[in-house]
Amino acid sequence: MKDNFFWVMLDNSFVRFVIVSLGGVGLNYILYYFFTRMFTFPFEMVEGMIFPLIGRFTFFHYTLVAEFWAIVIVLFYNYVLNKYWTFTEHVEEAFIPQFTKYVIVGGSGVVVNLATLAILQIAGFHDLVALSVALFLSIVNNYVWNYLWTFRVLEAKKSNNSVNDSESSHVGTIPEVSPSEHPEATLLKR
Repeated sequence: MKDNFFWVMLDNSFVRFVIVSLGGVGLNYILYYFFTRMFTFPFEMVEGMIFPLIGRFTFFHYTLVAEFWAIVIVLFYNYVLNKYWTFTEHVEEAFIPQFTKYVIVGGSGVVVNLATLAILQIAGFHDLVALSVALFLSIVNNYVWNYLWTFRVLEAKKSNNSVNDSESSHVGTIPEVSPSEHPEATLLKR
């Protein structure tokens, strides 16, 4: 069953990462839509208020806040699936240091996501189109950094796997022994 194309592709960490990310994108869209279209946040209470860093609070600002919280929720979802399904061959590390790395990588993805979302909305793109581009760019950013840093493969683990592979190839064979290495071998030849 594991030799058909679907299972072979699922053994590839990038394909698994994309599958997890697409699930995260779907969850992100649902949460974003909920926060911006259905959530009963008293938008009227803050709309038009003056804030020192952003000026008047508008729907544009609210979309950024909504996307930030959607990302935070999706970050936990993606971490669990990536740790236990995508990067299973990678190094085991304690939860706190590894999750900290994951959050830092996720934070860089948030910066890429929010910057892209803001730039494209300012350029006149619809917020959902801008969100699609922002999510794509953040997925690529996150895979590269998670693969290289968060869930890295240690060289020692790679070399242990190759030692185990070479040992398993000799199972069931009788090793050749020279008489100088083993004195009892000369007794067997007589």
